Amino acid sequence: MEPKSYFHLVGYTIALAGFAMIYLSVRPRLVDSGRDGHLKALIPVHFFRYFGLTALLPGIFDLAPAGFSQDYLFQIMAGDVLVAVLALISFALLLMRSPVRIVFAWIFNIVGTLDYLNVWSFMQSGPL
Repeated sequence: MEPKSYFHLVGYTIALAGFAMIYLSVRPRLVDSGRDGHLKALIPVHFFRYFGLTALLPGIFDLAPAGFSQDYLFQIMAGDVLVAVLALISFALLLMRSPVRIVFAWIFNIVGTLDYLNVWSFMQSGPL
């Protein structure tokens, strides 16, 4: 596995472990709040996925020496921003107790998963 693959693997592993620890620490208080309460605790983490935009800012990150192409960075940015917007909409629907709130939470999660798989496929496709 190339070093740039480790970059994502380590980052995602640490993020997953951190989010799991936070969730497990608040879970006892969420048990009585039901499915909506759990979703209200889990979705806000994705509000901050807009940080992928910083990958396209000149002078902020210079990932070209690591082998990351502009196309790859655009894929990161577009997927992260889309998932962040869907997370905000999904959370708003939860707050309004909309009848489509669970369907939209599923859509948000499926798109988020596809975003991760898209990034993974870029990493596995060879030189970026």
